[in-house]
Amino acid sequence: MKHWAERNPRSTNGQFGKSTLYRCALHFFVENIALNANNARLNYSELAQKVNDVNSTKSDSKLTAQLANVENLLGFLLTMQQRQLEYIPEGINLENGFVKYAINPINPTEFQQFGTPTELNPNNELAQSYEEYKKIRSRDKQLIKKYHQTGGQLDDD
Repeated sequence: MKHWAERNPRSTNGQFGKSTLYRCALHFFVENIALNANNARLNYSELAQKVNDVNSTKSDSKLTAQLANVENLLGFLLTMQQRQLEYIPEGINLENGFVKYAINPINPTEFQQFGTPTELNPNNELAQSYEEYKKIRSRDKQLIKKYHQTGGQLDDD
């Protein structure tokens, strides 16, 4: 227990005395085991497994949230890329087939001269677009979930 507390000093506020360690263990037991009604019917091995899984559940939820953020950002980037690919060329030279496009705004010179907005600053247009995109994506994901829950039929009320 002391070895664990030394690796996790915040759990005991940096104190490693026996009484502090016992208090921490008892507090953990009461909060996570004794007061949880779902544990009443568990046998010892099931309870031990559940205690071992507590840490992974917390880290799993953090990873799930991070993955959701990555998924949203990736979707936004793909949408922005698709919009860029939809750009209509300025002109086409019919003799040699050369397509003339405007200057690509995503290039090092443009970044050096003008900087680039990011989605982190809530006051710029990119961040506002990203927030609107997240709202739309969230709505669409809810509609898809509802669609699958209702067996493929949606009622637009």
